[in-house]
Amino acid sequence: MAFVYILKSGDRDAYKIGKTRSKVLDRMKALGTGNPDRLTVHDSIETSLADLATCETFLHGTLASKRITESDGTEWFRLTPDEIEAAIASARHYLATDVPRQREAERLAQVESDQTIIQPGDDEWKTYQRILELAERECLIGIELERLKTNLKLVLGTSSRLDGIATWKTHVRVALDEQALRADEPDLYARYRRSRRVRPFRLL
Repeated sequence: MAFVYILKSGDRDAYKIGKTRSKVLDRMKALGTGNPDRLTVHDSIETSLADLATCETFLHGTLASKRITESDGTEWFRLTPDEIEAAIASARHYLATDVPRQREAERLAQVESDQTIIQPGDDEWKTYQRILELAERECLIGIELERLKTNLKLVLGTSSRLDGIATWKTHVRVALDEQALRADEPDLYARYRRSRRVRPFRLL
């Protein structure tokens, strides 16, 4: 088993949320070296190795606005006792309820679909309507996020770092030009071309 740990820094409402494949106390001792405040284990969530990163990502994502930005670390959060307890409870519920259902949906995505047509009931129509409402919000939030990110990009200009906030560095990516390969080496392209079955989920 593995653990997502929640460590408290001294008497402050500052918590470090990270993951470890070893004992939480061993990890805490390693992190405590050089730390001016005494670290204590506030709580830990035991999980499988397969769900370890999922649990940590869930907590980091749902607490993103609470992250302490005064340091270079990305695992420290400023939270009230009620906020940290609510976050831990939410993560445990997510692991116990949502993750297994998502894994089952992933398994079904690999299963050949048949020609059966299911007639939706009231619950399915409510779910569908809720999805549309959330998709609308997601669209509006996405527009606002892109607007705010653009603001910071314009501040950065040709600079690579907005200290403590963002980086915008140039990287070189290597990608296969499939169109050119198909035109120049059609036999080679055909030899390595593979087909696979997919089962995309689309709303009507």
